[in-house]
Amino acid sequence: MLILAAVYQCTDAIQVVAAGALRGYKDTRAIFYLTLIAYWFVGVPVGYILGITDIFTDPMGATGFWIGLIIGLSVAAVLLGIRLIWIRRQPTDFQLAMAER
Repeated sequence: MLILAAVYQCTDAIQVVAAGALRGYKDTRAIFYLTLIAYWFVGVPVGYILGITDIFTDPMGATGFWIGLIIGLSVAAVLLGIRLIWIRRQPTDFQLAMAER
């Protein structure tokens, strides 16, 4: 479990930095929708499937829920990173208009 907690910290750090940068662009709506998808539509179902059911493997209990949480955070980090890269590649006028909202 300690290794899972370490992996959790790394993926959470990436996700938080990307979300903070997007907040600087005042792109909070994208943060909401992307993290909603990552946590509730990816992380929680994967954690439930791995932790309680025997669909893919024997029920893993708390370890399965931690793995689901890590997967959800990783998906959030990737999606927020893609959004941040997309915003950064936009023209300067577009970026300034977003920051003025």
